[in-house]
Amino acid sequence: MVHMIAGWLSDPGFLPHGYCLSWRASLLWPIAFSQAMIGISYFSIPVTLVAFIRRHRELSFDWVFLLFGAFILACGVTHFVGLADIWFPAYRLDALVLPLTAALSFSTAVCLWPLLPKVSALIRERAQAQQRLIELNARRMAQEQLQRLNESLVAQVAETRIALRELQQAQAQLVQSEKLASLGGLVAGIAHEVNTPVGVGVTAASTLLGAAQALRQRFAGNTMTRSDLDRFLAVTDEGAQMILKNLQRAADLINSFKQVAVDQSSDQQRPFELKAYIEEVLLSLHPQLKRADVEVTVNCPAPLVLDSYPGSFAQIITNLVTNSMIHAFPPGRSGNAIRIDLAEGDGSIELAFADNGTGITPEHLPKIFDPFFTTRRNSGGSGLGLHIVYNLVSQRLGGRIEVDSEAARGTRFRIRIPRGARPA
Repeated sequence: MVHMIAGWLSDPGFLPHGYCLSWRASLLWPIAFSQAMIGISYFSIPVTLVAFIRRHRELSFDWVFLLFGAFILACGVTHFVGLADIWFPAYRLDALVLPLTAALSFSTAVCLWPLLPKVSALIRERAQAQQRLIELNARRMAQEQLQRLNESLVAQVAETRIALRELQQAQAQLVQSEKLASLGGLVAGIAHEVNTPVGVGVTAASTLLGAAQALRQRFAGNTMTRSDLDRFLAVTDEGAQMILKNLQRAADLINSFKQVAVDQSSDQQRPFELKAYIEEVLLSLHPQLKRADVEVTVNCPAPLVLDSYPGSFAQIITNLVTNSMIHAFPPGRSGNAIRIDLAEGDGSIELAFADNGTGITPEHLPKIFDPFFTTRRNSGGSGLGLHIVYNLVSQRLGGRIEVDSEAARGTRFRIRIPRGARPA
């Protein structure tokens, strides 16, 4: 059978290619080895393509790979036929294999051209899908980063709120401490003022006691005369008047202190006459004003009765006076004066507080109402006095406060407050 096929495929009229190579081994074997290796390589490629198609069944043009594999397989057969031609003139087999290979190659080439647009479209779609995937990944990473940033901001906001609440609490405590310190100064001032009339009363009572004891001795010894009785009555009358006058003075001071102290500690709304109340506050500040050699004048053309918060007014006047004594009037300066002018406007009360002190520098003027701002930190300044004044005027009393100052010409505060008190 093999000899029959070989005889049919061979043509005795032709010689194998080995004759053309003169059967020279240096030419024969390299050509034979190359034909065999190329044929084996061609045979292995279709196997690889079939395995690839079986693993990727989602491919849209798998038949192209099969056609391409058949073409490569036919090319491999041509190389093995060429290998056989070296020893056998099997040219009839070449006449069968080569047309088949040509048909497969031509068919593959023809089928590839219509597929080029589709393949290009697939490549574009794949590129677009990859671009969308990249964008989705970038968006996801941006969202994750934004989420982390939001979480960080939420945590920072929470920490800031806690810090702000703690700062507000600390500031409120400092403001309360400032008010208590002001009240303590008021107590010290009243104690100093009350001490004088009480001391005079004690001296007068002591004198009366001594005169009474001397008269009693004369009466017991039957040596008392009418003139002794007249002198005792005169001393008693003078002493009683002195005691009454000074005790009344002390009682007025204590009553004034009690009212101002209650107003500053509770700050309840009640009717009061503004000028008289400011004078009561200034009375409690008299020792400090006396030491600083400061003369205070209160001008009010007509009585102004308010139904407001007297404690707030007391705190405002106290802080303004204290601020002037600390900052406007250096130690040893004479001729220090403060002027308080009261006037009634259209539904409001105007209070002007002016001193003739050293004034405020332009760079410090915009900061004087800021909390904790002071130029006398080492001299007892807390930086809260004018801040408290600003808050009381703008928030508690619903008014506004302005200030202007010139170096060496003093400072003037202008306060405008609605006539009707703001509800607490």
